[in-house]
Amino acid sequence: MTGIMLSLLGRASTVTNVSVDYLVVAGGGSGACGGAGGAGAGGLLSGTLTALLSTAYTLTIGAGGAGVTNNALAGNNGSASTFSTISPTGGGGGGCVSVSSGNGKNGGSGGGAWNTGTGGTGISGQGFAGGGGGGSDTFGGGGAGAAATTVDGGNGVVNSITGTQTSSSSVAIGTGSKTFTVASGLSYSAGQPIRVKYDASNYMDGRVTSYSSTSLVVDVRKTLGSGTYSSWSIDYMYAGGGGGQVNVSTVGKGGSGGGGNGGNNANGEAGVANFGGGSGGNGGTGVTTSQNGGSGVVILKIPDTRSATFSGGVTQTLVTTGGYKIYRITAAGVSDTVTFS
Repeated sequence: MTGIMLSLLGRASTVTNVSVDYLVVAGGGSGACGGAGGAGAGGLLSGTLTALLSTAYTLTIGAGGAGVTNNALAGNNGSASTFSTISPTGGGGGGCVSVSSGNGKNGGSGGGAWNTGTGGTGISGQGFAGGGGGGSDTFGGGGAGAAATTVDGGNGVVNSITGTQTSSSSVAIGTGSKTFTVASGLSYSAGQPIRVKYDASNYMDGRVTSYSSTSLVVDVRKTLGSGTYSSWSIDYMYAGGGGGQVNVSTVGKGGSGGGGNGGNNANGEAGVANFGGGSGGNGGTGVTTSQNGGSGVVILKIPDTRSATFSGGVTQTLVTTGGYKIYRITAAGVSDTVTFS
């Protein structure tokens, strides 16, 4: 019996790895000026990595593509994010009225095109192509986790790595301001893109307006289905595409999690920081500065019996819940390493 016990203890002491769930999102692209296609979202990869203990793994958070400062430039691509060998590509910039073919740029998801141009290509498994221009001053939306339409950006990706929240508030599906009672002590902040879902055929996509105590207020921008329900699940959305436009007065919507088109000589909407969305294109030649794409993020989830140590440089926050530690790493453009123990 003693020999068996020693053998079991010896086996326990030889554990050399930890299972790490990850979500890695690259920076989104920026839209262009002067009548422009929406930008593509940053590439997105998720899964599980078996990581060795006491081994340093590279971390980089991709910056969003910088907005351009005149109406003769296409939008800029976002930058890659990295965890170990997992490195999705930044989103493609939007095509521009004043740049040759008006094509959107290639990226993790492709940028939308201007007029008769072609949407940029996406990378299989990371995102989709941007929308093509439809002619007659119709500018394509940026690609994302779902395909772009002609002028609307593609919708982002719902991911529950940080935990799904619930609400039993009785709310009717519709656009505009909606209020939900949720748990206290959560990490919601203004501008974050979320999906509030009853089921796969009935949900609302929008951005957080405010969160205080147990009250979550959401600006709902897109819906599917109809009816009033009192059983909701709430998850973050990542990597939405930027919107294009039909003309200066008819604008394309950002995909859920991405920026909408400005329209009528106005700035497009920026991508949300640390969600990898593409920014919307500007509407009309009177606007000479476009908005930035959203920076990327790396989220790592490990059993709460383990820990992660960062060498310094990135900004990271830790939540311990449900038997797991969840690390959210957000400082764009900074490289670091993480070691598990």
